[in-house]
Amino acid sequence: MVDNQLTENWKLSINNLFIKNKDEDGIMFTTNDKTLRLDIWSYDGKSKEEILKEKKEEISNRNAKNEILKKYQLDQGNRIKVGYHIKEYSQQKDIEYNLICGFCIVDNEVLNAFFYFDNENDLEWALNTWKMIEYN
Repeated sequence: MVDNQLTENWKLSINNLFIKNKDEDGIMFTTNDKTLRLDIWSYDGKSKEEILKEKKEEISNRNAKNEILKKYQLDQGNRIKVGYHIKEYSQQKDIEYNLICGFCIVDNEVLNAFFYFDNENDLEWALNTWKMIEYN
């Protein structure tokens, strides 16, 4: 495992087989069959509770054809994490893949985490990696 200091406060430990790249909106970690995209947003003037309520409403009111397979909520002390699991289809690659959209909320900051993986068995990897996102 490699510790990645994402910002002054956000940190992620992830397997050393992942390649780290910056993209236009944040950071991306990739291997052959898994991708993790991260970006951080500040919600100035909003409390953690207000942001949590907003994110839960966004999840419930998604206007997408992909049915939510499962919703998640993790309470990890100073971090509350909410998210959902869907399947998407890439016409370009002609492949169906899994996506977990996760939101890590601390005070008025949200770390958006998007876990893309092909193999259903990698669900455990995605959830464990999501749990390992820390805020100091």
